[in-house]
Amino acid sequence: MFAKNSSNVNDYEVAPKEAAETIIGASVKVEGNFVCDGSMIINGEVKGHIATKSFLEVGQSAVIVADVLAENAKIAGRIDGDVAIDNFLEIKDTAVISGNIKCSKLLVSAGAVINGNCQMTKEQPQVSKKEETSFSNEQI
Repeated sequence: MFAKNSSNVNDYEVAPKEAAETIIGASVKVEGNFVCDGSMIINGEVKGHIATKSFLEVGQSAVIVADVLAENAKIAGRIDGDVAIDNFLEIKDTAVISGNIKCSKLLVSAGAVINGNCQMTKEQPQVSKKEETSFSNEQI
């Protein structure tokens, strides 16, 4: 019923892990607002807000209690919060998302858990000026 075009999935991945601007390791627990232009890899625990203008990878061991904004993302861990991805979102079989999802392109592996609404648009769900301002004005 659905054709798999696996060659396009890798088009959205970040360069090797060495190219990631921010890496939060599995043993790290942090609280605050994380905003960056480069790629992010999260394997630890984060509470607050997460926003990147690039690629976000949420590892299997990650636990995030935050709203998440990114250009493209691969999620394998747990997120309690809304997820807004401008372009491509891949949800792995180990992922658990409790919150609403908004993206342009979506790939969900069998076994993934989504507790919330999913809205897909052909237009990119750009971060609103209000959200952008709240990220830049809040203290970490």
